[in-house]
Amino acid sequence: MKETKPTMIGVSPATLTGKPRNPYVKLIVIIILLLAPYVLTQLGLSFEIYFIAFLCIFSIVALGLDIIVGLSGMVSIGHASLFGVGAYSVGIVCATHGFPFWVGMIVGILLTTVIATLMGIPALKVEGPYLALLTIGFGWVIYLFLVNASGITRGWNGIYGIERPALFGISLSEDWAFTTFTVAVLIACYFLYKNISYSRFGRALRAMREEELAALSLGIDTRLYKIMAFGLSGIFAGLAGSLFAFQLTYLSPVSFDFGLSVDFLSFLIIGGIGTVFGPIVGTFALYTLVEYFFSAYSQYRFFLYGFSIILVLFFVPGGIVGASKDLLHSIQRRSRRSSSNP
Repeated sequence: MKETKPTMIGVSPATLTGKPRNPYVKLIVIIILLLAPYVLTQLGLSFEIYFIAFLCIFSIVALGLDIIVGLSGMVSIGHASLFGVGAYSVGIVCATHGFPFWVGMIVGILLTTVIATLMGIPALKVEGPYLALLTIGFGWVIYLFLVNASGITRGWNGIYGIERPALFGISLSEDWAFTTFTVAVLIACYFLYKNISYSRFGRALRAMREEELAALSLGIDTRLYKIMAFGLSGIFAGLAGSLFAFQLTYLSPVSFDFGLSVDFLSFLIIGGIGTVFGPIVGTFALYTLVEYFFSAYSQYRFFLYGFSIILVLFFVPGGIVGASKDLLHSIQRRSRRSSSNP
């Protein structure tokens, strides 16, 4: 009788294959990533350092969005507004009222989490394109608030004078220092997302995504889990928005329009929806293409942007990470066949 090897949704590949993990490799990679901004400074690559900070910030939003889209199988096209709530919270609390940076960040994360949780309530009644439209509606309501509530947000004039903080007595005013901080936060968010993905909660979200009725029969409270998925995603968006405010030091509603929500969803598609590393890969790949390649052909920028997404959907629907995994598995299968047939 042929022996079968069961697999479990959400269990890490290292656990399934029995391959030992080497924590020193991860530690070395983390150290290299944290040192990279300073090294780039010494090489005179000041714009690249500034650009990397944006990549890290947008990657954090993409990781949070993937909890909704990738793990839960729902749709949200209103994350730019949540991102904006986190940013404006810092601007109002710190620049307007003079509170310390950590107060602004806490307020931003908490407020964004509450709004994201409220955004998730309609997911109990509707799904698919209807949920997408509802999240778009939420996004427009928040965007119009940022524009029209000039007594709070200063409207189109924006909020100026957001100063970068000092952390443990170390000033983050220099671009390389703040970029190092954003890299560290992204690394922490990556491991948080990874733990969520492989946890019991993450497996429950996947079960709900595949078949909600089956998940209910297993005792999973899908209503609660849907709202929790939106709330957790809001934590990531609020944190990223707080960092964005300190990075840009100036806020305007135009930075948080509907197009940015589409960008966040595009990052997931390019990188690979539901893959642990996909949101980061997609953000770095697509946003770098937009800034370095597509900008050289500004009149065709949006055409190239859309065409690249269409190509991915047609030829690599699993995204860059999904395609890489398929290629690796194909190579491994060929290697096993060749070794078994000398």
